[in-house]
Amino acid sequence: MNASDAEDPAYREVPPSPALRDAVECFWTHSTEGASARILPDGCMDILFRGDARGFSGSVVGTMTRALVTDAAPGVFVGVRFLPGEARRFLRFHAREAQDRVLRLEDVWGAPGRTLADRIAEAKTQRTRVALLEAALLAQRPHALPADGRVRRAVAALRSEGTRVAAVATEQALSARQLHRLFEEHVGAGPKVVARILRLRRALARKPTARASWAEVAADAGYADQAHLVRECRDLAGVTPSELARG
Repeated sequence: MNASDAEDPAYREVPPSPALRDAVECFWTHSTEGASARILPDGCMDILFRGDARGFSGSVVGTMTRALVTDAAPGVFVGVRFLPGEARRFLRFHAREAQDRVLRLEDVWGAPGRTLADRIAEAKTQRTRVALLEAALLAQRPHALPADGRVRRAVAALRSEGTRVAAVATEQALSARQLHRLFEEHVGAGPKVVARILRLRRALARKPTARASWAEVAADAGYADQAHLVRECRDLAGVTPSELARG
């Protein structure tokens, strides 16, 4: 971490280049002076680097099934957020192994991870670190595993409101057990868990307004009622929707 990092805003997202848009949701940077944060599950896996007084270290953050509350230590972060099911293509491991875990990057990615960590540590700004991270993925792209079309189509279907997991399995000509195995291997969590996460994120994206209460938000997002939304939010995010909105 160095003085040049102060030029970057606390948090920003950077879209990927066209060659990575089918696998990467965004690159992102973040800096904190010591405030903790609640990170909600989103069905995605991330590679991130954290810099502090000791230097930079790289990690793989697996698909979360519950919120992660970060520590309050100051630091500088840069990362890549993969689309659900796409990280495995580059990291070449069973995604379920990282569920709700933070793994050392070099243990998962080997030599490319170590090389990238060294370059990230030498960079002076967040913009340079994002460029290095994107370049590393582009270099690995020709060697990445092929995408699984069934997983991609299933994830796309679950992003749609009101889609049931059973219907998704039928559309992909899979049994419920086969779909579950595919999701654990590629996404890192079963399709029912992913569906719950995506539904909660849709609800929280709406938020109540002067014209729409939490009860109406819950109904629009496909919950049985407001109490159902509150229970799901507590289970996945650790707090109620109102507490998240206030925070």
